Amino acid sequence: MTVEKLETASFGIGCFWSETEFGRLDGVERTRVGYAGGSDENPTYQDLGDHTETVQIDYNPEEISYEELLDVFWNSHSPVVKKKPQYRSVIFYHTDKQKRKAEKSLEEKEEKVSPGETEVEPMKKFYIAEDHHQKYHLRNSKRFKEFEDMNDEEFRECKKAAKVNAEVAGK
Repeated sequence: MTVEKLETASFGIGCFWSETEFGRLDGVERTRVGYAGGSDENPTYQDLGDHTETVQIDYNPEEISYEELLDVFWNSHSPVVKKKPQYRSVIFYHTDKQKRKAEKSLEEKEEKVSPGETEVEPMKKFYIAEDHHQKYHLRNSKRFKEFEDMNDEEFRECKKAAKVNAEVAGK
């Protein structure tokens, strides 16, 4: 049996709830939300500093491409609305290959996006958000008892929870 090689993508896309946009996709193995792009150590929702709410995705590149994830990024929010750092539009790249693809994607959107409204930055450090932000829609639904016995880490990392979270959100 071959173990698939997962890759990671991270996006600041307005808020945590955009996690559902990615969780519904075939090839996405895991979603989690957290904070990235800032200078403070160990940010929290109450003390975010200059960090951005970020969705992090582990995906199988044999099933879904980084370009397809970029398409979801662009189609899932309005990058032209100026927002405070917490909600900014940013593509955090993990590799030089992702950087090139993200920059090309941004160039292709130039007529719709003014300079500085969406940024492309290296992922330096990702801080996992508090448990009550993970899979928010599913966590607040009382319909799915099968997830109740999971601890917070299992729930956050669960592929099925990511998919059901998207369904509960109507995605």
